[in-house]
Amino acid sequence: MHKVFTALAHHAAADPTRPAFLKTDGSTLTYGQLSGAIADFSEKLPLDARTVALRGIPSFAWIVADLAISLTGKRVVPVPMFFSKEQIGFILQDAGCDLIVDCDIPEDAQRQGGGIPIISLRDEQLVRNKTARDLPPYQGGAERVIYTSGTTGRPKGVRHGDRQLDFAVSAIGEAVNATADDRHLSLLPPALLLEQIAGFFLPITVGAQSILAPGAGIAALTGEIAPMAKALSSMNPTTTVLVPQLVSALVRFSDATGWCPPPSLRIAAVGGAPIAPNVLDAADAIGLPVRYGYGLSECCSVVSVDTAANSNRDAGPVPPTGRPLPGIDIRIEDDEIVIRSPGVMIGYLNHPELGIQEWRTGDLGRIEPDGRITVLGRKDRRLILSNGRNVSPEWIESHAMGLPWIEAAKATGHGETHVTLHLTVRAPDDRWLDATPDSEFAGQLNALFATLPDYARPVRAEISLSRNPDRIRTIPLDVHQPTSNVA
Repeated sequence: MHKVFTALAHHAAADPTRPAFLKTDGSTLTYGQLSGAIADFSEKLPLDARTVALRGIPSFAWIVADLAISLTGKRVVPVPMFFSKEQIGFILQDAGCDLIVDCDIPEDAQRQGGGIPIISLRDEQLVRNKTARDLPPYQGGAERVIYTSGTTGRPKGVRHGDRQLDFAVSAIGEAVNATADDRHLSLLPPALLLEQIAGFFLPITVGAQSILAPGAGIAALTGEIAPMAKALSSMNPTTTVLVPQLVSALVRFSDATGWCPPPSLRIAAVGGAPIAPNVLDAADAIGLPVRYGYGLSECCSVVSVDTAANSNRDAGPVPPTGRPLPGIDIRIEDDEIVIRSPGVMIGYLNHPELGIQEWRTGDLGRIEPDGRITVLGRKDRRLILSNGRNVSPEWIESHAMGLPWIEAAKATGHGETHVTLHLTVRAPDDRWLDATPDSEFAGQLNALFATLPDYARPVRAEISLSRNPDRIRTIPLDVHQPTSNVA
């Protein structure tokens, strides 16, 4: 965090009235005011609180609390509010949190802390008391623990310190040519490491502005896209970070309304899950400058990213994710992606430290002739069919997610003769599933998978509604079915 605090102190002294963070409601926090708020709040943190949990929404309060905790050399634990109550309880216990800071959470929505003391910080407090003040020197030693849901549902704490975060901020900034003229629109939850780096720390480092759109981000993640599209159009950002689900949603919104991204937007960084090639094509068609990337919490988020927008247009069935960031070396061993980088984590919390800057990802992949990285799926999820063929389920699932009526997809078939596709769909009511003929479903799915080799094509789809998962309809698939459209 040395780079972040050094840059913040510089900007606060050189241009204290320059807006650092803005909200879509028009409120602002300048670099001078941000520096003062961090200094003030750092003094309110109990000295004996060594591990502090952060809960809340994208807000001035989150940024001030995060940086104040780090400034004092404590360990910050961002809590994903989308985790279950049980997962959150586990995080607080596993991390040994001795203080919780609730950031801009209304009092009637605040959660219990399981006996852990809670401090509440609200944006209205910061707006009322926006006094500029010099930032105390950062002495180093802060850590943050990023919890991932893991394959078993029990979160794992990934430890990052100054080395990892300083490297990530510099490498990502170089890869995307970040400058003081950038305006980042922050849409994703602040507990996500990529949003912390790209949405908060990188703008501070280069002296740029970051726009918080908490209402739009929360609405988008629940399926309401209009507020996010409005924020993109009205705030004229140059950069933002999205997940594939939101890219698909923006494409559908554009098809339905004629909306197009603002000309100011030069980068829409996308990662976190596979994305279907036809979704990338559709994003290209509406002018959404997608830069598809690959990363892991264990490697301090981004590992590779495209340096040119929409460069995956003719990439084939699995789009590459771009070249490694400056300073990162990637090789393939036994089909597995192995990463050597200063961004590799210290280790998992409550486990031995790694001691090396190398990580075996568990992801299957290959390096393309032009140096870009193609991620083929998880090594531990690989399906081995009864004929000995190896199939990556993510390969099939990412294709399925290219259809607008599909909400979730899962491919199974380990030890079986063929792949089965399990689909959760969006529908206005239960009657839609019964009223749509088999040929309508099969026609569109068969056309979607026509480019896959025979052994990878699903032979059936089991379709259920998100509102009624117990109601399942089985659709036989055959590559010779005619194509059609599902409304």
